[in-house]
Amino acid sequence: MREVDIKALERAFAQVERQVARRIGDMYRTRCQGCGGKTEVQYTGWLKQVECSACEEPCDLMRSHVIMADFQHKGAGLVECPRCQHVWRTGNVSARVRCPTCSYTFEPINREVHPARYRCGACGNEEPIVAAVEAQGRPPSHRMRFLDLLCETCGRRHQRPSQGDLDRYAAIESRVRSNFSKLRVPREEIPAGYNTDQLRRYGYRFWHELFSARQLRGLDLLFRAIARVPDSPSRELLTLHASSALEFNSLHCSAKGLGTGAIRRAFAHHALIPAKEPLEAHLWGIEHRFSVGGSSGGSARSTSGESFPRGDGPSNPPNAGRSGTAAAPARSSSTANASRPARLAASASL
Repeated sequence: MREVDIKALERAFAQVERQVARRIGDMYRTRCQGCGGKTEVQYTGWLKQVECSACEEPCDLMRSHVIMADFQHKGAGLVECPRCQHVWRTGNVSARVRCPTCSYTFEPINREVHPARYRCGACGNEEPIVAAVEAQGRPPSHRMRFLDLLCETCGRRHQRPSQGDLDRYAAIESRVRSNFSKLRVPREEIPAGYNTDQLRRYGYRFWHELFSARQLRGLDLLFRAIARVPDSPSRELLTLHASSALEFNSLHCSAKGLGTGAIRRAFAHHALIPAKEPLEAHLWGIEHRFSVGGSSGGSARSTSGESFPRGDGPSNPPNAGRSGTAAAPARSSSTANASRPARLAASASL
């Protein structure tokens, strides 16, 4: 055990923040589709895909068209249109709904296939997921499904990624591929074992395959910046803290649901079952500049214009169309995973 100089730790954190916060944040840039304003993505929803072994078309591995259940409003949830992939919130996921973009009707809660199988939307082929993984010889790919963002004008919003979002992410993927040998990322092979075999059956052979390209790039930046901290106790403590953030920053994480806390950590089930619908958090975290959590009373505006209670506010609440009041900007604590050192060093010792 040794004492940690809190002042030195604060300086070390500030140094790392100066070096990486903006660079990491730039990878999550987007525009609110409600007002066109610039912001950053708080969470990115992904969906695993495999190639159909019959026609080689990509096939979504979804449980249903309900992305997240809303636990604050019974029966409600965030859904995705199977035809145009528009994302919105409906008041009853068990009822037949009409997509507000393309007018397609469907029942979001309906399961189209057994969870261990997939069905090709192009040719109708159906078979076990592991059979398709074995045929393609690699882990499932991922489709960017939705963005969860906080807009200073519109409040919390869920939206389908734009072509610009897809292009920016493709550029990150290309950069990671071309510089992979230089990145500070885990390169060890996943060993065979009772739990690890769950990953291996899905084609995973290396630990780095459990992270998105953006996560790999961000973690490389973060750990390089921490390695440059001159004070040894501060550097070790920041390294330990950054390592603990991995539990919330991999494609092994998934969404809990609206109104329950955003993300389910990697080892929530004490197993290594690949998440079919991963949720990627903003690696550094973004500052909440609006009153959308924690306090009672007041309201924030949804994308539809309806007011809803502060908290895990929906993007399109039931009975949309009523007038509402936008939340006034408010100061709140940062949600950065690399949070302030005073929170880390509760015992001020290492």
